[in-house]
Amino acid sequence: MRKFLPFGMSIKGGVLMSVLLLITVFIPLGVSAQSIVKGTVKGADDGELLPGVSILVKGTTRGTITDSQGNYQLEVSNNETLEFSFVGYKTQTVAVAGRSVIDIALEFDVQTLEQVVVVGYGQTSKKEVTGAVAKVEAETLLKNATPDVATALQGQIAGVSVQASSGEPGAAANIRIRGIGSTTDFQGSSDPLYVIDGIPWPLGINPNLSPNEIESIDVLKDASSAAVYGVKGASGVILITTKTGKAGTFRINVDSWTGIQRITSGTSLMSPEEELYTDFMRTFNTDATGERTWSTTFHPLEINRLGFTNNSDLIGIIENDNALTMNHSINVSGGEGNLTYNIVGSYFYQDGVIINSDYGRYNLRSNTTFRKNNWTIKTGVGLRREDRRYAPFGFLTDAIRFSPLGAQIDPNASIVQDASGNNANDVAAVGIIASKLRRDDTSDENHLNGFIQIENQVTDNLKLSTRLGASTTDLTRTTIFPLFQQINQETGELIPQDNSTRSRVQNMSRTQTTWVWESIADYRLRFNDHRIDFTGVFSLDNVTFGQFQALRFDLINNDITVLDAATDEAARVDSWSNNPFLRNRVTNTLGIMGRVKYTFKEGRYVVSAVVRRDGSSRFGVENQWLTSPSVSAAWNISEEPFWGTIRNVVSSFKLRGGWARIGNQAIPDYGAQPTVAAGRDYVFNTSDSEVLGIGFTQLGFANPNVQWETKTEINAGVDVGLLDNKILVEAN
Repeated sequence: MRKFLPFGMSIKGGVLMSVLLLITVFIPLGVSAQSIVKGTVKGADDGELLPGVSILVKGTTRGTITDSQGNYQLEVSNNETLEFSFVGYKTQTVAVAGRSVIDIALEFDVQTLEQVVVVGYGQTSKKEVTGAVAKVEAETLLKNATPDVATALQGQIAGVSVQASSGEPGAAANIRIRGIGSTTDFQGSSDPLYVIDGIPWPLGINPNLSPNEIESIDVLKDASSAAVYGVKGASGVILITTKTGKAGTFRINVDSWTGIQRITSGTSLMSPEEELYTDFMRTFNTDATGERTWSTTFHPLEINRLGFTNNSDLIGIIENDNALTMNHSINVSGGEGNLTYNIVGSYFYQDGVIINSDYGRYNLRSNTTFRKNNWTIKTGVGLRREDRRYAPFGFLTDAIRFSPLGAQIDPNASIVQDASGNNANDVAAVGIIASKLRRDDTSDENHLNGFIQIENQVTDNLKLSTRLGASTTDLTRTTIFPLFQQINQETGELIPQDNSTRSRVQNMSRTQTTWVWESIADYRLRFNDHRIDFTGVFSLDNVTFGQFQALRFDLINNDITVLDAATDEAARVDSWSNNPFLRNRVTNTLGIMGRVKYTFKEGRYVVSAVVRRDGSSRFGVENQWLTSPSVSAAWNISEEPFWGTIRNVVSSFKLRGGWARIGNQAIPDYGAQPTVAAGRDYVFNTSDSEVLGIGFTQLGFANPNVQWETKTEINAGVDVGLLDNKILVEAN
């Protein structure tokens, strides 16, 4: 019987098709057979063997790295392609093409010395920078276990000083760029301006970003480079670029570290015998009458003999040696087509080296970028939660001063026995310590910020963009001074307390909202060896700050600690209107900036000029505006023909200099306007209708002529790139 095959083929045709099919299958298998390829990778400039070079089979995840002698070995197919990459060198792609040995000489990438840096309202190559600008990459920031951006910069940039503001857990470090930038001590007067993804933050406010959120940090150190931000950049500018995703790449990064804080120094304290001798000598030698003798010199131990056996050491009680600190972070990024995304979440915790203090921070940030034709839309949202417990103010000082002859204090005990005999000073000292040991001082802070930026590449030469950023912060702090009693054991009577040990509850609430709107126009013109870049900026921002506090004395008991539970009817409510740092205020700033940069011979000669005009609500009508001009230039001598063979050692050599005059708005708000607040009596109205307002006083005479604080700076420097060491040296 005849058998039917598909498509009407006969038996003979089916056999032929089977043979062809087998040939089709096995021939490619033979062609794609796996083989071993090996070789050596070295630098093309000096012939030095390169360890750690990444070799990847293109289009796959298979690969290897070179060993300490620059050798590698990898199993590949004959029709595959290898990709060689190493930091500081140009990536090289080579087809296997049946070879078993492939030696590679990688060329040094001079572009690493011409890295792209952010200069404020734009980017440029390091070669074309005319001011003192420094850059720190994310890899450098993550090398050290640090809680925030400020401490991550410590020791990384010349001219940038980073010092701890206090020993409290989570305390932000103080950053000073080339010294103090103002003669005033108002909040933020000498602090640098933080700019996150192009959005300026209020002066004096640390963004408290996790280092895991950051892609890079650029620092504008001199006035000529910071002039683009006008009065806000008087003390330098820190430009932070957060991480973004890359199309076609899905990545999950996990970073975690844990450590301890070891106390390595302290204050030497006296022994009980030394304390007793010192007390006698002080009493004997400070007798105003001159009649005191050793036999008449009195010491409180005479009526409290139990003190002879004391050897109190409060330092060992309140210090928390080997305190824990940790940081955990996860980063998810990727993208497909026109959309990329990046999400970073982190948790940081630091236990205080003083008991009853710690700090916890949660950070979450999401960035997206959408590109379609000539349009680019960027968005970012950041969330932050901070929980703190504060150690009482002066707690360590109190412990150092506490006499070793004083009563032994157990921080977990509810009763302190034999505080002293009849010595009121010793009783008060024990009372203060006992109160602080039981004090509960906590705060919760919530922060939300976000931005949206829309760009349109109108033509090849013209780009228009606008962005809007906003943030809100609310903080609540509650301090409980617990109820406790001091009793004279001989009489059984209560010992009166002053306001330092009196029980009370104190609540404080603070809010701050900000918004920033900026529109930017970039125009680039090229002809022959010349290039002219123009940037125009319109900027408008608002900061609204408010704080409120209430205090009430005498708690009923320590189980009910709400404000209404205090029995003292004379509750105090304070809006802080007498303190310029904490006064309720609204600050508005408007700025217009123009920048022109001329480049000749692809950056051989560069000249840049900036003019910015700012208006601030902190000044009177006659002095609200200030113009900040700057001029700077750079000469890349290494681009000259005569540099010749020197380029093999010194790859780049640039001279630069600049002049700028820049202002500072670091004065209290409403200094140009008369204000009234609680305090003393004040007369209102005039002539026969004068009214005495009970409990009011003028904060101070208004000065409508108060003017801007300005400084003029001349800066010169040299940037040198050493090819052999692959480093960039900056001198100013």
